Amino acid sequence: MEKKQDHNLPKTNKDNTQKQISKDDQEIIDQVKKLPLSEKQQEDIIATMEMYSGPIPHPKILAGYQALYPNAAKRIIRELKWSNSPIEKHNRAHRDFHKFVRSL
Repeated sequence: MEKKQDHNLPKTNKDNTQKQISKDDQEIIDQVKKLPLSEKQQEDIIATMEMYSGPIPHPKILAGYQALYPNAAKRIIRELKWSNSPIEKHNRAHRDFHKFVRSL
């Protein structure tokens, strides 16, 4: 027997028990619901929204950079890894400290 999926979208944060919707995302959903479109069209727009956060860009965004510039994705990831490395954090703290001391 095939299980029927519930395709109803959450109306608010409280209605969404599976995933946490951020305030920013909820604002976008609320704005879409105010558009002069049918409920079906609104649901289609909301269903196709992609939300992503993290230190490395979404793979589709990386692919876009890669299409424009050879090796762009590799360079972006390498730079992010370096900028978050313990050595770079130490160097940044050291530079910030010296800037502070010079400003006194």
